[in-house]
Amino acid sequence: MALTLQPRYLKVVIRLQSGSFNFTDADTVTFDGKEGFRMSFEGSQNGGLSGFYGHVMIWGVTQDVMDRIFVQNYMALDKYSNFITVYATDDDGEYSIVYNGLITQAMPDYMGMPDVPLIIDAVTNLEMALSKPAPDSYAGVVSISSMAKKIATDMGLSFENNGVDGNLTDEYLPGSTLDKLKKLSEDAAFDYYFDISGKILAICPRGKPRASTQIKVNVSTGLIGYPSKTIMGVAFTHLYSSALQMGIPIYIDSDLKPCVGQWFIFAMNYMLDCNVPNGAWHIHAQASPSQYVVTR
Repeated sequence: MALTLQPRYLKVVIRLQSGSFNFTDADTVTFDGKEGFRMSFEGSQNGGLSGFYGHVMIWGVTQDVMDRIFVQNYMALDKYSNFITVYATDDDGEYSIVYNGLITQAMPDYMGMPDVPLIIDAVTNLEMALSKPAPDSYAGVVSISSMAKKIATDMGLSFENNGVDGNLTDEYLPGSTLDKLKKLSEDAAFDYYFDISGKILAICPRGKPRASTQIKVNVSTGLIGYPSKTIMGVAFTHLYSSALQMGIPIYIDSDLKPCVGQWFIFAMNYMLDCNVPNGAWHIHAQASPSQYVVTR
């Protein structure tokens, strides 16, 4: 990642589960920072069942669009499920997906009139948690990989196996697709990650990273300040880059020698602002050393 002084943009696409926007008869509406929309995105991705929580603010949205998107559905999550996708630019100026999820709340904030943002909260794993498929029941010896791949397919995701071998006997997986994944990961002792940009379910042997190219992290790539040691490894702040994803191996190079070495990312927080003076454009990541094992 070459450090360059250039504008950074967000793009947000909202898709209605049913119906359309009156002004276009379309079920999607797009807000593009390159067209002047002021936007902010905050995201928290901690891996596993915790999901990927997104908080989006968009200014300049017309009243009719805000009225159509308005959602306050915390009492009926299985009935109202509009989708949101957030894109961010990389150094080449092209958009890539940084987030997608089901909208749990969407409402305008009139407290600062006439400066009124549309505020949206969303969760990535919500649709998986609310799904009600038939149980998966396997008689005899079945490979762990094949069972995980079926769950990924049911989730609408591609599947990535990073060296999880072995079999289970007479495995029974009830509940939602997320419940099935949790039980299988516990029975087979593997870690898993949702790669939003590639729409991938990745599984890895417990305590090991994904089998992808190691990413360098240093001042020249966008490291901000110094990394710091934590009880689970290391934490660092970096300019946003789509190359930094959950579960990938990284190599940190820093003057702070205890933080130098090979790690893999297990949690990420995003703070991205578009057309906001002195806005943020970074991620804060936590990483563990390879072979780190979480006791469950």
